[in-house]
Amino acid sequence: DDEYNLEEDQLEESDGEEDDDAVDQDGGDEDLRDERQRAYDKAMELLDGRSLTIALGVKSNLLLIGVGEDAGLLEQVGEAQAKLVDHPRMSVLKEANVAKLRSVSFVSQRWRQSQWRANFGHYFSNLTMQFTMALQDTSEDIPDAQQWKQELIQDAQWLDNKVSEIAPLFGDQLAWSHAIDSGSQGWSYDWSQAMWLENAAPLGILEHAGSDPLLLLGIKQREIPQLLDIVDYLMERVPEHAERFIATAEQDEEDRELALKVFHQGWPLVEEAMEILRDKVAPALDERESLLAFAASWTTQQLGQDMPTASEPLTLPELALACKVSDRELFVDGCQSLYEVFDKVVALVREIDAESIPADYVVPRPLQQQVGQATSYYYDELVSGVEMPGFKPQLMLSDDVLIVGYSDRQVTEMLTARPLMTRPAWLTDQTPVAAVSYADYGGMFAAARPWIVFGLSMSGMPLDEPFTEAPLPVPSGNDLLMMWDCFSAAGIAAGTATVAADDSSPTIARWVWVSR
Repeated sequence: DDEYNLEEDQLEESDGEEDDDAVDQDGGDEDLRDERQRAYDKAMELLDGRSLTIALGVKSNLLLIGVGEDAGLLEQVGEAQAKLVDHPRMSVLKEANVAKLRSVSFVSQRWRQSQWRANFGHYFSNLTMQFTMALQDTSEDIPDAQQWKQELIQDAQWLDNKVSEIAPLFGDQLAWSHAIDSGSQGWSYDWSQAMWLENAAPLGILEHAGSDPLLLLGIKQREIPQLLDIVDYLMERVPEHAERFIATAEQDEEDRELALKVFHQGWPLVEEAMEILRDKVAPALDERESLLAFAASWTTQQLGQDMPTASEPLTLPELALACKVSDRELFVDGCQSLYEVFDKVVALVREIDAESIPADYVVPRPLQQQVGQATSYYYDELVSGVEMPGFKPQLMLSDDVLIVGYSDRQVTEMLTARPLMTRPAWLTDQTPVAAVSYADYGGMFAAARPWIVFGLSMSGMPLDEPFTEAPLPVPSGNDLLMMWDCFSAAGIAAGTATVAADDSSPTIARWVWVSR
């Protein structure tokens, strides 16, 4: 209460200081102050007389933890006439095999919608409010400060409205899991409107996951026209706000003129690049299937000339991104056009400061190497910069897939289409899915094991001797490795998500975890 009173007194003092300014600025700051006052009053109204209680109790042999306004919340558990088990959404759980049920969770539509509104309902408006409050302190030096504030607020409101169109129409969500002989499996039913993903049958990008991924995530994104509307709106509105910001931030007249010149000449290049991405690069990838894969089959025993040779091959992390390609020539044309934009950027920098870039400098084009019917694009400087066999940052492009990675072994392997071996048992080539995931947790621990051995050898401590002398038993390096091997029981997990065919059907996610 003392903190609240202190904030209220401070607010009243700041309001008094702002009154004179409000008259001079045609009521603009007064409107802002009134809005802050209303928000503060509303918060105080909601908090007035409220309390927060965390209660712990036992009822019907159940340990209960409750968070609410009073401890009476626990007494109400199980006493209401309407029970969650009678909710219409529970029908799918009642029809499932729940003999070994382990967990159940339910989130209502009202809760999910309220959380979205609280966090993102007015995100850009709240962000803009912070800037306009800072702008208020320098408003006397800006001739059209009030107009700028109003335009910022209008743009923020437009963005908030557009984001609300992208946000899914949330529904109830029910999830549960039950035990199986070697682990557990579960389902999730989500009655929200599907906005971000759509089904593919089959999800073709899974054929480019490689033969031995430890982790993968494959998805098919849904086309969202509202995102293009937001980009177009920002491209239209950013120049006006940027010019005003430069004029406000740069106090020196010569620096201000130079900054405005750079912006006026540079912004058209940004617009040109965005047009290339929208009209060439994006359409070439319009199947909107992508996959992220992590592997660890790339090994080495020599990390560098100054490092000792490892006694066993060290696994190196491999990470690559793959995307389905629908028009190879259009994608190459788009990339070439982007390089031409980069050339214009260099020319602009040279025009502004001739000494900043050598006269003979040009933006280097990547080298090309044919790999079967595909083409690898890379820079020799990057490859030779790391003295490690198999390191090759590159973009591999074929008629149907684009792969970006730095492990030559992984990229070359993912280029070849092959059936996905590490898949959930229920997933077939005819299964309509929007997302597929796989994680070999035990394999990740096994991949890290050689590094533990290498680290112990670097310390000079024999593996069969205790780490130190002590009156109590002290483990040796071999003991540590034996304990580490126990983590192989972390096993593997896989899952799928199938998007609803219509708004009345749920999106269904299914997963399984198997211990080893």
